[in-house]
Amino acid sequence: MNANIHIPKFNQSRVRDLLKRIHNDLFKIDEHIVFTESDLNLVEHYVIILEDRRFFCHGGFDIKSFIRELFKLITTLRFKGGASTIDMQFVRTVTDYRARTLQRKVYEICLAFIINNRYSKRVILHSYMHHAYLGTRLTGIEQAAMKTFNKDISSLTEFESAMVASMLLTPQPLFQTARWYVRTKRRATYAMSVRKAKK
Repeated sequence: MNANIHIPKFNQSRVRDLLKRIHNDLFKIDEHIVFTESDLNLVEHYVIILEDRRFFCHGGFDIKSFIRELFKLITTLRFKGGASTIDMQFVRTVTDYRARTLQRKVYEICLAFIINNRYSKRVILHSYMHHAYLGTRLTGIEQAAMKTFNKDISSLTEFESAMVASMLLTPQPLFQTARWYVRTKRRATYAMSVRKAKK
């Protein structure tokens, strides 16, 4: 047996720091939870269509979406994202971790799994919709609906609901521009066509 083989020591300090970080982030998430079991509104339906169609079928991480995006990366050598679930986006919004690293992504997945065991899918979705960034000085779909269409969520039309949902990808600038409107409208129209095809 080679006496020079190095066996790394168990780093208790790093494990302790990680557990402390998880605890602190779960506490942050708890503070941003909005409890509800009410039916999904139109905006939330469109968010699921655009962001995470298998939202109710996975436990925080969608392996099928991950494999699909990995295949796209291998075949096109271009990474466009798309593997993040709504649960992971909620975690990212609350914790404000923006580093595009594998370590951050794995940590995000772990937290998404944990919150799926603590809260229902509707609570997670509603909480995300309440805190999501949708544009300059716009936090949550209620603010976005009021500023963009001067309506509350329940009064939005199909198109207006799809527009608000589309703003997750194309946040509204402080002053609306034609380019922003065209991009957001294109995404909203796509979402409406998908929903219509499912009916």
